[in-house]
Amino acid sequence: MRNFCALGDTNYLPNLLCLIDSVRRYFTEEYTFHILAMDDFSHEKLQSLRQGHDLKIYSLADINSDFQIRAIRYTSPSIEAISNAQASNKDAGFVQFCWAMAPCFSSWLMDRIKASVTYVDADIYFFNDVKDFFIELASKSIGLVRHRIPYLMTSGEFNVGMVHFEHDLFGRSALNKWKSFLIDSKNCYAHGYGTCGDQKYLEVIQSIFRENTAIVDENFGHLAPWNVTYHKYDDGKIVWKDVKQNLCYFHFAHFVIENEQNYRASYNNEWIWGDPLKVDNFVSGCYDEYFCSMKKAISEINLCV
Repeated sequence: MRNFCALGDTNYLPNLLCLIDSVRRYFTEEYTFHILAMDDFSHEKLQSLRQGHDLKIYSLADINSDFQIRAIRYTSPSIEAISNAQASNKDAGFVQFCWAMAPCFSSWLMDRIKASVTYVDADIYFFNDVKDFFIELASKSIGLVRHRIPYLMTSGEFNVGMVHFEHDLFGRSALNKWKSFLIDSKNCYAHGYGTCGDQKYLEVIQSIFRENTAIVDENFGHLAPWNVTYHKYDDGKIVWKDVKQNLCYFHFAHFVIENEQNYRASYNNEWIWGDPLKVDNFVSGCYDEYFCSMKKAISEINLCV
């Protein structure tokens, strides 16, 4: 059985509902999806709106049994967390805490269930079964996906949207290493790799565990607003490096609903690669489907308030 995990607060509650719906629609292997609800409202709504044998919801109180997780709120935030907090008018300590939760919740969960774990970002939405990911992972202990853009020093090579760790020596070691980087914002890799929250540290993980890591890319199709211009589209498939791929998931980062009729694919036209909605009808069709799913989720939440 596969174990997936994700996390989010009230701001990401509609995204989490959409993620769950897409998983239930397309996944064919037996799975359990574990979700960390980071506030009481999201915990209550996830329980009431998406109950099922395939879903387990946790609260921050559940994971506070881990002293290291409790201590994160009292550690000094990184320079990047401070900068991000100033730009978004948020508390820098909370920003650092949220970034740390991807490896920390994944590690806590693995210790609890004694099984392999696949972390998935809340704003991921599946369009196909995920089995191709595990076929390409094969016998490796760690699975990473690329950004699929020319390399940027700030964000690195790998995207944190989907990250897998086997419950074996190398998988556990890699996950604990990733967790340690986020707990200690002044770690020895922070200067070069602490520039994108939890994300760029995945380069360090791949470097240390190179023989045990699969870069899942050849036959596993995934899109995001930053990489849609680097793909071609043909007969309902995406084309990456001249290979046709089924689209497994789309990472709808920075998706904004303006009103009942309109949405944006960015917060403020920040995508330096151009507007994703002007690339291809296939891409805009994916956005349209997500828009409909998000509106439905928001309506459900509002009806239950």
